[in-house]
Amino acid sequence: MRRLLLFVALFFCIGNLFAQQDLGFQINQHFFAGKNIISVKRDFIDPYLWVLAQNNQVYRINSVTMVIDDFTSAFANYGNFQFIDIAGLNKDTVFMATNANAVVQYKSGNIKLLGSSQGITTVVNSVGIAKNAFHEYYSFDGAAQPVLLIGSDHALYRYDIRAEQLTTGTGEHNTKIYEATFRTQMFRDSTAGPNDYDGLTKLPVSFPGEYSFFTGFLWEGKNGFGYDIKTACLITGAMTDYDIRVSYMNMFWGNKNGLFQNYWQESYYIESDYGHYLEGININKVTNIYGLTAFGGGGWYDNPAKIKQNLLIGTDQGLYFSNSLYRTGSSGLTTFQLFHADVLGNLKVNDICVNVASRAVPLCEDGVWVATFNGLYYLKPDYAQFLGNGKVQAASFKDAPASQQELNICAGNTATATVSTELYTSNSIQWYKNGQQLPGESSRELQIATAGEYHAILYDPCQNIHLETNHLKTTIISSPVFNFNYTDVLAYCDSFSATLTTDYSPAYQYRWLKDGVLTGDASYKMKATTNGKYRVEVSACDGTWVPSKEITVALINLPVPVISADKQVYCEGEQAKLVVNTPLSADYHISWLLDGHKVASLEDKVSATIVSAGEYTVQLSSLIGACTKISGPLNVSFVRAPVFTVDHAGTVYLCEDEALTLKANAALPYQYRWYKDAILTGNTGPTLQTSGPGLYYAEASACENSWYRRQR
Repeated sequence: MRRLLLFVALFFCIGNLFAQQDLGFQINQHFFAGKNIISVKRDFIDPYLWVLAQNNQVYRINSVTMVIDDFTSAFANYGNFQFIDIAGLNKDTVFMATNANAVVQYKSGNIKLLGSSQGITTVVNSVGIAKNAFHEYYSFDGAAQPVLLIGSDHALYRYDIRAEQLTTGTGEHNTKIYEATFRTQMFRDSTAGPNDYDGLTKLPVSFPGEYSFFTGFLWEGKNGFGYDIKTACLITGAMTDYDIRVSYMNMFWGNKNGLFQNYWQESYYIESDYGHYLEGININKVTNIYGLTAFGGGGWYDNPAKIKQNLLIGTDQGLYFSNSLYRTGSSGLTTFQLFHADVLGNLKVNDICVNVASRAVPLCEDGVWVATFNGLYYLKPDYAQFLGNGKVQAASFKDAPASQQELNICAGNTATATVSTELYTSNSIQWYKNGQQLPGESSRELQIATAGEYHAILYDPCQNIHLETNHLKTTIISSPVFNFNYTDVLAYCDSFSATLTTDYSPAYQYRWLKDGVLTGDASYKMKATTNGKYRVEVSACDGTWVPSKEITVALINLPVPVISADKQVYCEGEQAKLVVNTPLSADYHISWLLDGHKVASLEDKVSATIVSAGEYTVQLSSLIGACTKISGPLNVSFVRAPVFTVDHAGTVYLCEDEALTLKANAALPYQYRWYKDAILTGNTGPTLQTSGPGLYYAEASACENSWYRRQR
């Protein structure tokens, strides 16, 4: 069993069962009072609109200046035709459908009748300029070949406006141009006939998507649907993504039985759900208008925010409109509430055309042209009175969660406030601080360096309204004050660690770096165990660190130098050879000292050959800091040659068998050895008892392997 959703016009009595009103209208202009206006169409590519009044009266209006041009006299020769519809390409080109097999063309003062000689053989009922750009939902390519669609009782014709050439009519069934705007078009499909089922008829309608044409079905026949559908339109799932959610399309149509609605994806099935509104009221036109398009994203996956899309229904009892249907439901029938536009009373509405001020993002549909039995009205949509507090949650701190409304800023730093591109797509912005306007601050982003409460006013480039963003609050936290009063180089002698400290405050955070890399230490002090360049960084608020100067820590542990000699005793005239046990190194200098004074010729030597007696030491001096290591002393002396005399020097004559004692005399005890005729006698004492004639002499030694001779 299909479900019928039945509504009437008295929705104001139902209270909160339905969505609240979000749109109103104000009369901006009233033209042609007393005239019955049959049709009105805005051009796609210029600001002009064409107006058709009863008795073949044709007018052109500049929608910006509101200047009216009367073209009625130009068509005086066509009084035998009744003009029933109008469509303009631009200010110089317009077409009038007649109630015969003819269309009247006007091009820059030249008038031409398009009829049987051009190939129109069936009775015309409607005309419209074809939408010619598929890939963007509300784009119209002004440079493309313009085409006029001509609906008739047995065919759909396409007329090349520039080449002035008509294509053969397609199909053989009744067709009608229901909608032909810069956003879309919708017409009864002449290639497929109606499909009857149990007293109901499915009428095929076609409309373009981003990449192809779609077909749906309108219903007429029994069960209150009635016949002779006069008008139809389509509501899609998103403003810019036409094809991506075709399952969310709803179709609306009207006749003398009221307004009807079905769900495109199930429109083929007569048993599916449908809606019936304004029962018993004759519907002459149904279309829709976008509003507040700057305050949200037009794509399916965007945040719709405050974007509005409202139905507009022209009836014999005045103008009706709905609350917004934009992205308000899931797939299936979209529910809504209807309201009567009391500003026009119950004046019969014949046609409705939405005025477009800009097709660029954000789309601007800023007015509604309403053709009535008493002239043409230009209505301005009014959203402001229904916006509540007039605020939008569009402001946030850049790179922070959108929910974060307060931020601490370290002194000397800045924060960035930004207006969401998802919630506001235009660029008419004014920033305020503490309720006062900030002159010149009209960009999407605002750099903040001081404490205060900030917000932006977002202007709708289409309507004369604005919305206020949520408020953002900033607090300035003073930069941390701390001491790190170390010299550029800290040398620690004979140490394997050094403790570095800075001032402590429980309000601060700390981190330490060695050679530019975080050490992991998070206290006000840290222990350095390796050489390197150290600094501390201190923070008084998240994300901001104040660095100290960088210092060099040198933990110096020099080896202990030890001097060794190649001999224990040196004789006068010998060279002593000394060696230190520490190798050459890039970490220290080697200095030799004699009796406490550096020997310049022995700098950075690991060995020394010396001839001077004295106390020798070796000192290692660090090249990084003032650290030294000195060896123990090594005393080096050179023993002087012995000084002695021998008794009975010269030639001594003795009697046979007489003996003589020779004696070496010296102030110091020396070692001796005696020779007779150059042969050692074996005596090692200071005296020698001679034994017979010969050449005697002695040698004395004051140090090992060193002998000095005295001849006898």
